[in-house]
Amino acid sequence: TDPTIPAMGGSHSHGFCLLNNLAVAAAYAMNIYRKKIKKVALVDFDVHHGNGTEACVSSVTPTVLKQRMLIGGNDGSGTYKFEGFVRSHKFKPWVDMNDKDAILFASCQGYGNHFYPGTGATDDTGAQEMDDFPYVGGSRPFLDGPRIINVGIKGPKSERQLWKKAWRDKILPAVASHEPDLILISAGFDAHAKDDMNSGYIGLLECDYEWVTEELVKIANKHSEGRIVSILEGGYRIQGRTVSPFARSVAAHVRALGGAIFKEWSEAEQIKERDREIRIEQEKLRKQQEELQKLLAERQDLDDNPATNENREEAGLEGPSSPKRRRRGGGSIDYVALNAQLEKEAEAAKSNGGE
Repeated sequence: TDPTIPAMGGSHSHGFCLLNNLAVAAAYAMNIYRKKIKKVALVDFDVHHGNGTEACVSSVTPTVLKQRMLIGGNDGSGTYKFEGFVRSHKFKPWVDMNDKDAILFASCQGYGNHFYPGTGATDDTGAQEMDDFPYVGGSRPFLDGPRIINVGIKGPKSERQLWKKAWRDKILPAVASHEPDLILISAGFDAHAKDDMNSGYIGLLECDYEWVTEELVKIANKHSEGRIVSILEGGYRIQGRTVSPFARSVAAHVRALGGAIFKEWSEAEQIKERDREIRIEQEKLRKQQEELQKLLAERQDLDDNPATNENREEAGLEGPSSPKRRRRGGGSIDYVALNAQLEKEAEAAKSNGGE
């Protein structure tokens, strides 16, 4: 559901789920095991926005809905006899009035270009300062409620690095700082590169699911006494059965759930990994620049020394009659512009590494 539409009231299914398993499980745990489970974190890596979970989480805060009402018959002029608004109160607590501080929800999904369900723009209702994932527009969850984090990844195109950055730099630190007593995962595998349901958005591999699961297990080890629950959501590429993209993704996820048993999450390790990836990217750009500079130097040498071409022709290395290799795509390369672009990318990578 879309909690921002009053007429829906947070109670209508969009078709994929009739009952929100994640919210039901979290509310049940907070009630039945309330001596141990006082705070919960719900995370969702399905390619589609967890709008139903967001609606359930938003509803724990008392809210007044305002709905336009038209009363009386239409006289043909397009106007009604009476027109007004009806206010209704919406409050669906899981435990009590302290739910606002006890619940955190985070979802990373495809967004934009009418990608289903159309919600999930990048936003963080509890952000204290701007970061690499600021609010960029779109429907927002209720701000006066539990902390809700959305990272909407635009497409369609593969965005594995951005997806990992969203989890490592945004979502995982938020979950760790929440210090939940229980972590619940909406484990959807339809963001896989070979799953047609994602329409080309995100494009993950099995190793990506394994990585994020291991990090969530580490947080559970540190704050939740290892308590973590995974609930199967999307994943539709089942052709191939046990070797299908879906089966391999689930296997990687389950393997990680029982893997990092004694490890605890560390923000310092995440920073080290981020810095290492930045260094690798900088080194890649440096090598590209060196190769480009070499090509530019060779071309300049040929332009400055026409005799070199004549010597090459006399030596039979090349000449008018020599067959020339055709470059794919045709056309000429603007090496100066390419060099400028690489220098700009290198400077951007350098500045990111210094932040």
